[in-house]
Amino acid sequence: MDKRKRMVANEQAFQSIYLDPSTDKWNERIVFHDPIFDDEMPGVIALKSLELEDLIGIVVAAPRNVLRNYRQQVKEYDLTEKWGKEQPATIIAKLVKLAKELGAVISYEQLGQEVTKQRDVEEELKESKEAGMFFDPATQRQIVKKGPHYFDPSLPTIEDVEDLQTKRQAKGRSQAVSKPVNPGIGAYPKDITDAGKGVWDKLMSDHQVKIFKYAAPKRRWEFAEYLYDLACTQKGIPSYALKPEKMPSEVLKKLKSSNDQTKDLLETVMFTIRKQGLLQNTKPGKEKVRDIRKMNDDYVLTTVKGLPMEGLGTVQQIIKHLTDNHNFIGLDDTHCYKQVNLTTQVSFSLNTKNLRKVNIYNIFRIPEKDAIMVSKSKDQTQIVHRLTKLLDMWLKSGRFA
Repeated sequence: MDKRKRMVANEQAFQSIYLDPSTDKWNERIVFHDPIFDDEMPGVIALKSLELEDLIGIVVAAPRNVLRNYRQQVKEYDLTEKWGKEQPATIIAKLVKLAKELGAVISYEQLGQEVTKQRDVEEELKESKEAGMFFDPATQRQIVKKGPHYFDPSLPTIEDVEDLQTKRQAKGRSQAVSKPVNPGIGAYPKDITDAGKGVWDKLMSDHQVKIFKYAAPKRRWEFAEYLYDLACTQKGIPSYALKPEKMPSEVLKKLKSSNDQTKDLLETVMFTIRKQGLLQNTKPGKEKVRDIRKMNDDYVLTTVKGLPMEGLGTVQQIIKHLTDNHNFIGLDDTHCYKQVNLTTQVSFSLNTKNLRKVNIYNIFRIPEKDAIMVSKSKDQTQIVHRLTKLLDMWLKSGRFA
């Protein structure tokens, strides 16, 4: 195995999770398999064992540091919000939602009997008839058990589970609008920003052939959303709207969590860059507040620190190393970035004032409502001033107060 493949494998990992209906203790209902797997198939096989094949489970794919943070957050939510007392569909929807917020991907879902039996039989028969299926729903569910690559698009998916939760929460409100089957002009992903709709529509027009080369709607959505995220980053447009928190402490907790994730990522990245002889083996420059500004409906908080390059090392070599080995996305030969989670991004770029240095930017995005709540002001100037002081204190002391 060559060096590049080994490093990518080490970064990406897989966590399998299942719900244990047999336990009498609600705080033991959400079960994480140990250890975290280096490959997807062991996680899938663990869920498809004879003991677990009828239970609800998922495999979450993300860098190992993200999965460790995910496990910790699930434990905290389970303790404080008692997730284990919820209905199975509710628990799995919350697990999926948190995973997506941290930038993870659900690579495999096993909905088991507890969720599939919640779907109305007449509705399933109607759906299968309209879709021209060859199998009745009961037969389809048996096909699911044979593996993730053999199921039909009309089978229950994670989206179905989330929709069940949405319908329960809606109660007296009108029924939630379901996600369109395929991406397209006017057929947007959930929580897309108003500023991003024009970008999305143009991408759908320009790249429709590329998107629809994938047979499965899920893959079409994944590729379309990848193109959309990249285009928004290049244009400096937020791709998805953020949901505000309820308390200032929750905003600060999310910022700290995001910062911990970036530290874990940068620790791995910096080690490998220095090992290539591209950076001096010295402490990076002092991290400073670079900028705080309002962009559309959010406030963007940016910190920066500089690192001196070693010998004949160039920023182009560093960018190439990051894109080749750490899944960063290169915007040009002097600038690349990686999305740590929905609200956080790490960026490397050339220091234009000192060509022998590379700058690292940590970029955090918070909703305007959160910024108002934390700063205790609706005045934009006051918000920027108070967020700057807050961020500066954090960088100097590691504390928000």
